[in-house]
Amino acid sequence: MAAIVESSVLTQLLIGGVKPDLVLSLGLAMAMLLGFEHGMVWAVVGGVLLDFLLPERVIGSTTLALLLATGAALLVSRLSDAPRLLIIALTVFILTFLYQALLMLLLAVTTGTAIQSVTVLAYAFIGLMNAAIAVVAVWVTRGLLVRFGHEGRVAW
Repeated sequence: MAAIVESSVLTQLLIGGVKPDLVLSLGLAMAMLLGFEHGMVWAVVGGVLLDFLLPERVIGSTTLALLLATGAALLVSRLSDAPRLLIIALTVFILTFLYQALLMLLLAVTTGTAIQSVTVLAYAFIGLMNAAIAVVAVWVTRGLLVRFGHEGRVAW
């Protein structure tokens, strides 16, 4: 659902000339809050869906960038026992720069397009929007977890 909203609605609603990365911010938030499995599912499924929905992207480019960014977020989450909202927001803000750079590099290598010159201020604004989305997602998810608890799992 996030990939569909990012590829359709958010492309029309530019804020300050840039759009947030909904799949990235939600994926990093879920990875840091819920753990490895949830984060990797967000990265793979969200990346593949974005690659299919955005015709200018090569299949797998967004997935790879999301997997690397999610891995870095999981590392930060592992180093800070129970990540607070501030740590999650800072991590999403910083990893936005990594994700954008990786995605731009991957697209330049795979499609042969020139690397676009985007200002650091634009990336900072995208990072702030992503961090705000992640904070709201974590806040809502924590509330749901407190109310309903974690899902039951079958012990294999």
